Order: sequence, then structure tokens, then C-alpha cells
Amino acid sequence: INFLFGDLASIIIMLLRGINSAKKYAKILEYILALVPGFCFNFSFNVLMNKISIYIIDYPTEWINFKEDEIIKRFNLLLSMIIYSSAECVLYTIAFIIIESLTYYFRQPTNNKIESDINDSQVLKEIEKANDLLFEKVNYNTNNNMESSSREKMESINLRKNKKKNTNKSKSKSKSKNRSKSKNTNQISIEVSQTSNEDFYSVRVQNLRKIYKNGLCSKAKDDIMAIKNINFCIKPGECFGLLGLNGAGKTTTFKCITQELSQDNGSIFVNGKNIIGRFNELNELFGYCPQFDAIFEHLSVFENLEFYARIKGIRKDSINKLVNAMIKEMSLDEFTNKIAGRLSGGNKRKLSVAISMLCNPPIILLDEPSTGMDPEARRFMWSVIHKMSTSGRKSSVIMTTHSMDEAETLCKRMGIMVNGEFVCLGKANQIKDKYGYGYEANVRIKPMNEKQQEAILNKFQLDKNLLINEDNINDVLNCLDRKYYIDELKEDRLGHRIKREMEINGNINISSLLNWIFFVENALKFIDHGKNYFEEIILSEHIENNFLFKMKKGQKTKSIGFFFGLFEERKEKCFITEYSIQQTS
Repeated sequence: INFLFGDLASIIIMLLRGINSAKKYAKILEYILALVPGFCFNFSFNVLMNKISIYIIDYPTEWINFKEDEIIKRFNLLLSMIIYSSAECVLYTIAFIIIESLTYYFRQPTNNKIESDINDSQVLKEIEKANDLLFEKVNYNTNNNMESSSREKMESINLRKNKKKNTNKSKSKSKSKNRSKSKNTNQISIEVSQTSNEDFYSVRVQNLRKIYKNGLCSKAKDDIMAIKNINFCIKPGECFGLLGLNGAGKTTTFKCITQELSQDNGSIFVNGKNIIGRFNELNELFGYCPQFDAIFEHLSVFENLEFYARIKGIRKDSINKLVNAMIKEMSLDEFTNKIAGRLSGGNKRKLSVAISMLCNPPIILLDEPSTGMDPEARRFMWSVIHKMSTSGRKSSVIMTTHSMDEAETLCKRMGIMVNGEFVCLGKANQIKDKYGYGYEANVRIKPMNEKQQEAILNKFQLDKNLLINEDNINDVLNCLDRKYYIDELKEDRLGHRIKREMEINGNINISSLLNWIFFVENALKFIDHGKNYFEEIILSEHIENNFLFKMKKGQKTKSIGFFFGLFEERKEKCFITEYSIQQTS
């Protein structure tokens, strides 16, 4: 555009002005194209470079008496362009501000309840809770009388005082009618205060939907629905986890809550107030750790925290104390004066989390906070996040993660997102119990003793010093009446370790073969018995006498306590020395 309307158009106008028949049209075009700032600049430059030629064209009979001063006096070369440029500087700046404000103006979106195909009972219950209109009215009326930035005051409603005041008011009325009316009023006020205290949600997301347009001329079918139908409520002191694959809509949900993006449908309430149009009032309640570190790489760790502390309005005399306390809490003491860009990925993540936790905000959003951390740093980070939501701080924490272990450790509740909506929601044990594959059992079988081995060798008349190799193993298995184990001596079968050991060492002892048969037989006994209680049992791992079973839940599946009893019952028969049972994650 700059080339066409700036360079090329100014050259064409200059050429047209040299043609008598086109001179009039060239001047008209000049004033039209002057609306483009690029043309003003390029045309002015061309006029200055070719002022003598223009003077000759415009005043063909006077060019002989050419004087430099005469051109300036009689021929105002750049007056029109200067006027245009000055006006454009002001008008286009105003237009730019208007366009920007209209583009990023968060209009009131629709709040239609979206029908969903999800049939999880907890998800449906959360949808009903988020769309409870009675609660919305009570919560909003209660919060209107309180400061928007003071969550502590909102939680400190004393029901007993309300009851005493209301009782005194009712006693002071002389007439029976007024007394009955006052009692009714008192009951209502008590109910309101109870609702605001017990059912108060610091964050309530209702029917949230976000669609990304796939270009200006795209059709509706080509648009990408990042969030389809999200509903959840967070109480003070609760840590809520969002799990899901990349592209499930977790980060987009955060961007809608922080108003970085405008939602297409739904409402977001913070402390009972709709966030649309009020984010400047409510932004001080948030601490946000984005997916990608929002740090200044050329500032030190201390300077980064100091910068954000100033943004949050902390008094100058308190900044150093607060920043040093946060550095110590996040175990960044040795990196205090180190340039942030030279930190490792895990320490950069620590710094981002530290920034989000400055001033103990009542609502903390953590987008994959432990990414890139080693196990020790991750555990440390978990303890810090847990401390923020408990131990009297009572911050509401919403975090995204890919790790079920992390969510299970930190989050009271979690929701698993698929294609922009929750497919399941609840506590970790509830989700595992309802949607998990079943149970994992790690079993260790006791090896054969010498007497057992001698008894078998004597029964089948085999030498205890016999060496087994690939040539004679089939004959030995036939002799032991275990010919069905020949098929197991293959890759990805129960005997692949025995086969590999023979390939590497050339042979194995007869005792190793007998122990292998003993381990496998007892494992198969356990599987045969377990089929009565499970739809499917898979041996997923086998090393020596250690077996890892995955057991799929069925209609006959009982509690985990029952399986401990089952193991104790079969322990002696299957020669099990150790076992552990856990839900699959």
C-alpha cells in the first residue's frame, strides 16, 4: 500500500502535471491522494527535488526570470501538504483510538444456556449450580453493599449479630401487625446473609463459549470453537484443576476470565460481580501466571518483582521487604541479582509464579506452573501453591496441568476438558472410580526353595546341573510336561526374558527355568481367580518374580477394600509375598 499510494502515485502525479491536458486532473488527484500520509511524505519529497521543473511547468512564460526567493514567495510548494499532514496527525490519531476502543470494547455477550451432550452427573450438577438465578440475585444484592476489592469483608458477615439486631427490632414494634412484618423481614435478611456466607463463590463461570473466526470471509463451519460450554464455581480457599490435551481450551478460559479475550456467550462473576465492563475495578483481585513467562529478560529477579510490585500499587517503603520475602519463599535467594534471561526454565517459571503471588491476591490463575521443573522444584512449587490456598490465606487457585498426579496432589476438585467442555468433574477419587480403567496390582511371588526344586527334578529324573539352551529347551519343557510354555518363548510373551538370556549367555541353569515356570503358573492362577470379579485382566509388566496387573472394572467389581481381602485369601495359594493395589490414574 505504501509503495502504490506513496512512491508510485507521487511519481504518476508529477508526470501528469507535465501534461497540459491532464494538469487539472492531476491536481484533483493530488488532493485526494493527500489523504494517505505516505503520499504526503513522498510527494513533498518529489516536489522539493523537482521544484524548478514544477515552476517551469506552472509558469512557462516566467521561468526565464527564475529566482529562488520568487519560488518561495509566489509558489507555496508544500503548504497544502503541510496542512494535510498536520490535520492527518490529529484526525488519524483520534480515529485510531476510536477503532482500538471499539475493537477491544467488551460488549455485553449473550448468556444463553447451551445444551450439551455430556451426561456426567457432576458436570450437570455444576451447570445447574452456576445457572442458579436465585443465588445470583441474592449474591449480587449482598455484594452491592460491600467494597469490590475486599473479599475478607465479604466473608466476615456475622449471622449471630444479624439475628440479635433483627430480634431487637421486632421486639421494639408495638403493634402485632408490624411485629409480624418485621419478623418476616428479619427471616429474609438472615437467609440472604447465610446464602452469601455459605454459597459465596469467588469465581463463577456461566455458559462460557468462545469462537475463533478463521478469517474475515470464513464461513461459520470453518470457525474454531475453543470453548463450547464451561460452567464451574470456585469457593475461597479452593484449588480447582483444569486438565486436558493441548487445544482443549484451558488457556482460552483463563484469557476470558482475565478479559484478554471477550467471550461470545456466557458470564463470568468475580466476588458476585459480572466482570464485563468492571475489570478495572476487579483486576487487583487477580494474580496471573501465564503459559509463557511474562518476565523482562534484561532485568534481574529483584527488579522484575519490584516492577510488578509498583504496578500493584505497593507503597515504596514496603516494596523491598515484600520482594525479598517473596524471593525467599520461592527459594530464589541465590538468583536475586541475576539477569532473568539467564535463569533456567524452571527458575523462570518460579519467578512467574512469584509475580502472580505478590500481595497474596484472593484469586490466582496458574497456567501450567510447573512446566520445565525438576521433580524437587516441582514438589517445592506444590507446597507453595498449597500454602496459598490454605493456612489462612484462603486464595482461590485455578490451575491448568497435564499431570494427573499434580492435580490430585493440589486440587480439591478437577475438571477434564475435551474440545472446549468438561467431560467429567469432581474429586480425583470420584473421577478415577467412575472413568478409570480399574485397578493396578503389583504382585511379588516367592521363589521356589531347594526342596521344591529337588522334588520336581527327582520326579522327572533331571540333573540339577543341567544347562538349558535354545537347542534343548523344547525337550526339557516336554519332559516337565509343560510343552504349552514353548509358545511363550517369543518376543512380547512371558518367556521373552528367558529367551534373551539364553541368546546373550548361551545357556541358563535348570533352576532358573523352574523358577520362571513357577512364577508364571502362580500368576496365571491369580488371573483365573480374578476373572470372577473383573471384566478383563492384563499382565502389563513382568520382571522376574514381579508382576503388574491391570484389572478392568466390571458390574461385579467391588470396593478396593474387598480386593485386599481377596489378596489375603489367595496369598498362600499363589505364594504371594508382597502386593499393592491402587486405582489407575
